[in-house]
Amino acid sequence: GNGVVDAADTLAILQNWGLAPQGERGTQAGQEASRRLSTVLYVQPDTVTLGMPAVFDVILGNEASPAEDVYGLAFTIVYDTAAVEPGSVFMAFGDSWIGQQPGSLLGLGRDRYNDGRIDVALTRIDGQNVSGQGAIAQLHITIQDVIFLRSSEYEMILDIENVRLINSAEEWAEIATQSSTIAIGEVVSSAGSPLRDGSLKVYPVPAKDRIFIQSASHPVKRVEVVG
Repeated sequence: GNGVVDAADTLAILQNWGLAPQGERGTQAGQEASRRLSTVLYVQPDTVTLGMPAVFDVILGNEASPAEDVYGLAFTIVYDTAAVEPGSVFMAFGDSWIGQQPGSLLGLGRDRYNDGRIDVALTRIDGQNVSGQGAIAQLHITIQDVIFLRSSEYEMILDIENVRLINSAEEWAEIATQSSTIAIGEVVSSAGSPLRDGSLKVYPVPAKDRIFIQSASHPVKRVEVVG
């Protein structure tokens, strides 16, 4: 290498993801943390719509209890594959108080859909600890539009596990996590909620190859045609 840690160095990490070399110096089972942060790591709950992409902030620290002396962090987000669209899960790090990409932060995410998990890692690259609160990354997912999810009582749980947080001296700290409940929003259906005021226009009728949908008072985001 050239002695500079940058995005090019992540290629080797991705190619060897999950492998542990002999003599690894990482955290061993039973090893005690040098400190414990009095804050919580969690995914910010929100309501999502079936079939639509959604973005959730991953939160570390708050105003009453900020996370102190953070340099690097790794964790796994657990999600429900029965609800999540395959291939739709990924991480972004554009809004993170730990650092900025490109520049002072490197971030990685690797989805393991068959396991219902996405592994996440982010680290500063300037040797300086930071303290703060709020969003450190963004989880992107799309909820499948399938029949059983249309129940108003269905909720998806997002958990966080395998957390490793270190400072610039590579001293690791314990941190609490909490589950998040994601509510599944309703899908608007013309069969269930007919617009009797004539504000929704569909033409031509009959149609052969294509139809046009127009509504000034009810913006149309998605249309499902059932034969």
